[in-house]
Amino acid sequence: MGIRDLGEFWSVAVDPALAVAVPLTCFLTAVLWLSAESTRTGLHDRAAWELARFARGSRARLFAGVCLTTALLTCTLSLDGAVVVLVPALVVLRRRFDAPIRPLLLATIGVANAFSMATPQGNPTNLIAIKSLGISSIAFTRTMALPGILATLLCIAVVARAERSRLAGAVALPSVAAPIADLGTLGLLALTVAAEVAAPFAGVAGWWPPCLAALVGLGLRARTAPLRVPWRIGAMIGLVTGSLAALTHVAGISRLDSAGSMPAMVAVALLAGALATVVNNLPAGAVLSRLLPGPAVFASLIGLSVGAVAGRRGSVATILTFRMAGGDGRPAERGYGRLWAPTAFAATVAAAVAVQLTAR
Repeated sequence: MGIRDLGEFWSVAVDPALAVAVPLTCFLTAVLWLSAESTRTGLHDRAAWELARFARGSRARLFAGVCLTTALLTCTLSLDGAVVVLVPALVVLRRRFDAPIRPLLLATIGVANAFSMATPQGNPTNLIAIKSLGISSIAFTRTMALPGILATLLCIAVVARAERSRLAGAVALPSVAAPIADLGTLGLLALTVAAEVAAPFAGVAGWWPPCLAALVGLGLRARTAPLRVPWRIGAMIGLVTGSLAALTHVAGISRLDSAGSMPAMVAVALLAGALATVVNNLPAGAVLSRLLPGPAVFASLIGLSVGAVAGRRGSVATILTFRMAGGDGRPAERGYGRLWAPTAFAATVAAAVAVQLTAR
């Protein structure tokens, strides 16, 4: 089965690509601006100071604080918003408080991706699945919260054990008064969080609340951080999404059969994770949500979230983590696959089993 004319090609490949790439690019532009504005107005300095104070000189306690903060930001701002807001603060922690950057970045990647399956606004792929299944946000959370928590705890445990030598030392205590954070920037972030939490229940896609907050900030402020559009990421995601959609159409694949048994659900989760690792979870999610029957969509979300950490380009959040950390993030790149490939496999299987057990 081929693509016969331009109109068919547009509906088969271009429409799915634009449906993912355009809102993603707008969303990333907004959250990157909010992050840059937070840096400009001292909010990241204040966040690093607060985390250092919470640590009380303990690297292990700082690690726990970063894990908790990442989880809270993920369920309110999405996994991409979480890393964009938090990673610059982690860089400040390394430079000013001698914090161990490698375990903190690895924990941020693991928690943001794994916990993103737990709430509707945690991951853009969740919104695609909710629309495909026609379920409520509450029903989604009831199904996916426990698997998300289980996968997150497993990722934290693996990173903590692998990095135990780096987490055994001390971190510097804050020696100066807390930096002053701009109340206007705090207000913009509070507006974003409130709108993100309310969006699924109002039937609004989670892409748009940060865009609203950014527009408000740009409109009210005479001096702001520069607005940069991450068009390369958007173009890459759009191209891969369109290519996958076209390939499945040409191959004549309109639906994938999947039994509801536990082995079948585990297989679907692992397949989705492998696909996300190779092509990124957003294109994989956009295609799989149209091909898989109802319950199997939940299994695919597990692979698209925690399974995606197996590769450094498996999710946009992981890409952004290394991009925003810059040279400070290089320690976390070493041995990435050796750490995350088996962890992603184990967490994906555990979460898929949990979905099946709790659904009965």
